[in-house]
Amino acid sequence: MQLKKLKVAIICDAGFLTGTYTYSINVTEQLSKLGCDVSLVTPVLLPDVKAKQLVLKWPFFKIPLIGRASWLLTLYFRLYKYNFDIIQSSWYGMMNLLPCGLYKDKLRITTLFDVAGDNKQFREGQLYLFIVTRILQPPHLRFNDFIITSSYRSKDQIIKLKGIASEKIGVTHLGVTDAFKRIKDKKMLSKAQKRLNLPERFILNVGGIKITRNSLRIVKAFSIIARKNPGISLVFSGKLDTTSKASKYHELISQEIRRMEAGVRNRILFLNNVSRDELKAVYSLATVFLMPSLEEGFGLPLLEAMRAGVPAVTSKISCMPEVAGDAALLCNPYDTRDIASKVERLLNDKALAKKLSSKAEARAKTFTWEKTAKETIRIYEQEWRKKFGEKYVKYVL
Repeated sequence: MQLKKLKVAIICDAGFLTGTYTYSINVTEQLSKLGCDVSLVTPVLLPDVKAKQLVLKWPFFKIPLIGRASWLLTLYFRLYKYNFDIIQSSWYGMMNLLPCGLYKDKLRITTLFDVAGDNKQFREGQLYLFIVTRILQPPHLRFNDFIITSSYRSKDQIIKLKGIASEKIGVTHLGVTDAFKRIKDKKMLSKAQKRLNLPERFILNVGGIKITRNSLRIVKAFSIIARKNPGISLVFSGKLDTTSKASKYHELISQEIRRMEAGVRNRILFLNNVSRDELKAVYSLATVFLMPSLEEGFGLPLLEAMRAGVPAVTSKISCMPEVAGDAALLCNPYDTRDIASKVERLLNDKALAKKLSSKAEARAKTFTWEKTAKETIRIYEQEWRKKFGEKYVKYVL
């Protein structure tokens, strides 16, 4: 048997703070800690990343959509000369569009965390999502040897909607670092609270303002909650577009807020994409975390809130119960009154809130990036042997 340490490339299109971006960095760092020869492939040097980076610059990268897509296309030829054995890309990878056989002797793995874009309702009329999910994504999935997803719910959906065989898909749950544990430094919390103009007690939702995150029903549920709870506010970490170019969904939310009484309307705050470091303080300051999503690939913000010990309400559908377990209250995300009722239970029952806070912290600690990385190594070894034969090479840390 020939012994060889496999060389791994993980592609990360820096600049887009998504779950995939967070995953790419954390898994690369953990694989590196475990002794893997791994490089994070990016268009720009990322500060504070504790792993090797291969920076393949592209002058047009910052151009919305076109720059990102063209950088990914150029990787097909630019990566080959670095002699990586395993190339792990993301669902938006476009190396499959160039039909040369350069990578037939490589193990090609892709990550696909959700298939929400296959649902017309969730595309919100965005043409680029239709093009990516229905035209570009299918050949990309066929081009790759294996797909890594982040939940068993997502795996079932990929099988159902993409027609991919079960044995070609593996699940590695995402993780959360201790950096998200509850902050007890009162001075630090006070500073963040003042800088962001946060109220004393608030319900928190983290992520983009979009249909899959059920943002409109969150606003409607708050209008119910606010009547009985005058001291509570609603805080979104994301940005609500109120310009003339706003999507129909953002406009619906704006209309709903405008219809509210001033005393309720003025208690809804949008932080406009707060930084990751500030977000850690925001979690620790929150009274209740609310994430009644209609569709998620994993729901990383829920896990981060749980690590901070914030009592949470989340959906009883999609992958949310898979993450929450019995450490959060589950609601029907299509029923505004049920969402409001579950949040009110946590606001009014201090014993229940304390119990779920403790459970949430304990459960979140079981989701680590080290565990994600070890499962990824298992997949690398398994799929390499499957494609090239165990007698040819064995992966050695």
